[in-house]
Amino acid sequence: MIVIFGVASSALGVSGLTIIETSISIMQQMRDAGSTTLDGMDLGVMRTILYVTYALTLVIGAIAVVSGIGIFFRKSWARLLWIFDLVLMMTWTIYSLTMSSFNRGLTLEKALANGLTLVILGALLVYFVLPRTRSFFEVN
Repeated sequence: MIVIFGVASSALGVSGLTIIETSISIMQQMRDAGSTTLDGMDLGVMRTILYVTYALTLVIGAIAVVSGIGIFFRKSWARLLWIFDLVLMMTWTIYSLTMSSFNRGLTLEKALANGLTLVILGALLVYFVLPRTRSFFEVN
């Protein structure tokens, strides 16, 4: 499951990185045509946010693929790499939730989705830190 998540995340990161400039160009054309939808949005900042978001998505996915393969073979380094990936995902979720609440206002749906994500990631983190789980990986 970790490898499948990693492949999907990596694919999302790569596809996102390939369409950023097109997306920004479309936003600029909308603005030039008189659309008020993008009023107050700095497209340079939006470009940076998109690059960081999709690059981080790609990195998280690549780490998940490598750690998932290592976990399959019960390698202790893979467990530690997955723990690092979980902490990275939790940090990014908290950052996203915080920035969303400052920039656009926090909606109930966004709070619930991010809260559920944090609970699931936290449960996975606790599981992989447990001594019983750690001992499973010390065989190799």
